[in-house]
Amino acid sequence: LSPPACLLALVVGWTLPFASAELWSAFVLTTIAIPALIPFLSGIMPRRAGLSKLVHLRVVGTDLVLALSQIALLVAFLAHQAWTMCDAILRTLFRLFVSHRNMLEWVTAAQTKANPQLSMVGFYRQMAGGVTLGTGAAVLVASVAPSSWPIAVPFLILWLLSPAIARWASLPSAASTHQPASEADTRLLRLIARRTWRFFETFVTAEEHMLPPDNFQEEPTPVVAHRTSPTNIGLYLSSVIAANDFGWLGMIETVERLEATLKTMNSLERCRGHFYNWYDTTDLRPLEPKYISSVDSGNLAGHLIVLENACRELAARPIVCSQVFAGIGDSLDLTRDSTRAASSGPGAPIRERLIDALDAVAPSLQQTQTTPTAMASRLAELAPLADKVTSMAQSLSEDRSEGGNGDAEPLIWAEAVGATIHSHHRDLEQLMPWAERMAFDAAPCKQGRDGEFDGESDFARLLNTMPTLAELPGLCEKAVSALMRQRTALAARPGSEGNTVARLDTLIDDFRRSAEAAAALESRLATLSILARKMFDAMTFDFLFDPERELLSIGYRVDDGSLDPGYYDLLASEARLASFVAIAKGDLPTRHWFRLGRRLVPLGSNAALISWSGSMFGYL
Repeated sequence: LSPPACLLALVVGWTLPFASAELWSAFVLTTIAIPALIPFLSGIMPRRAGLSKLVHLRVVGTDLVLALSQIALLVAFLAHQAWTMCDAILRTLFRLFVSHRNMLEWVTAAQTKANPQLSMVGFYRQMAGGVTLGTGAAVLVASVAPSSWPIAVPFLILWLLSPAIARWASLPSAASTHQPASEADTRLLRLIARRTWRFFETFVTAEEHMLPPDNFQEEPTPVVAHRTSPTNIGLYLSSVIAANDFGWLGMIETVERLEATLKTMNSLERCRGHFYNWYDTTDLRPLEPKYISSVDSGNLAGHLIVLENACRELAARPIVCSQVFAGIGDSLDLTRDSTRAASSGPGAPIRERLIDALDAVAPSLQQTQTTPTAMASRLAELAPLADKVTSMAQSLSEDRSEGGNGDAEPLIWAEAVGATIHSHHRDLEQLMPWAERMAFDAAPCKQGRDGEFDGESDFARLLNTMPTLAELPGLCEKAVSALMRQRTALAARPGSEGNTVARLDTLIDDFRRSAEAAAALESRLATLSILARKMFDAMTFDFLFDPERELLSIGYRVDDGSLDPGYYDLLASEARLASFVAIAKGDLPTRHWFRLGRRLVPLGSNAALISWSGSMFGYL
């Protein structure tokens, strides 16, 4: 009843002769404003010490602007709200005591969403009742109490314009001012990422049991640190998925890498589902003293969730897509950059020929068609070009070595170009062996009635779009059925060529192998997803939690079965992911999140959370 009462009070105050229009309007405005101003008033005094004055003033100012905006909208929509409330009250009373009909009538959220009517006419139609009340109030004040007109006019204008104000408030917010990364910045970031992946593809080997070593020391003597942690393992698992996303790894190689690492992880000694803080990567024994780190466990748990979902998504993505060529292009760019960086010393003629060869490969990466046959044809064309680049880079490396200025970078990245092409070509060879065959010999599929293939639309879809791993087995089975019918028709036709029938038999066999390989790989991805989930579910975080402090301990000492005396008490800490995951799992109470400190420091006109050391690790 508040909106109708406020509206009635304003109109009465403007029209009665003994009332002061100014005083009455101010009183009603005060009753409307007080609830909106309470958050602003309660926030004037800082609630805790240590806050930046500049940041606090900025927050208080934001609260004031928000409160004034709410007050203005409440006054503007007062007539509309009064009409809506009175309409609801009168309808309810009439149906309860008179008609006894339409007792359960309402408009669902789906209906409201389906008919937004965001035009100006639509808003005026929906809010006509409030405009009618505003018009009636204007006529009443003008005829009964003209002296109150100056006080009433601002209110009346807002009520008459309330539909326009409502439409303005309902419009989508302005587009973000953030600009997308430029082409140069995108290239720079991709090349940084590619160099980072080089660490994993170089050092995550069978000798390390497919676990990532902690680091590699370059100077003064190259040394690999043969130890790893749950954080290292988790980052590697996500990096494998990212390498596939970027186009540096084919799907089969991605699955093989993940299988090898998860197999090793499944054999590692654990405690309460948690992996120990450090393992020797050569013999897989946990390093002493055995310790469970809250940070490492939280990081690995988060990466296992990513891996579980990524494996499901891989099966629903096209087997090979245009991102393949972007991934090849990254290694090609790094080969070119490292070749140009080696501009001094011997080998100048070979260097120039190598750059020319790289420039010749680049146009072949501008692939627009992503059909299986087009991709197979393009990758087949790129393979010899990549071999030529690798051969020239090898010659350049040998020449510079003889001159005492050895530099293996061009050769390393040239080999990476060939390895990337081979990885994706392997996907096509094993998952779609028919693609390359049809790219160079599609004649058997054009020998149906009237010289055209008489297959179903599913066969056309298989040829004209890149299928997903999940779709491929079913599409191949339909292709086999269509080709078998064509083969039967050709074999029964007088004068048909035996060679054509034999080629069809080969193609049918390719499609059958394709269906089997795709189904097998999809099953392997499902197994990986299930295993990642099992590892995640096995990790319980409750024993790392101090119920009195309501904080996570730094870790758990396995030998004496005690918690570390240190605790993570800041939101901006490397343990934040562990807190989030543990709460989401139900291992920790939600109130733990609000026990994490949120101390702020001024940062220009904004503020930043304080971490323990200010390192990037604390903000990931």
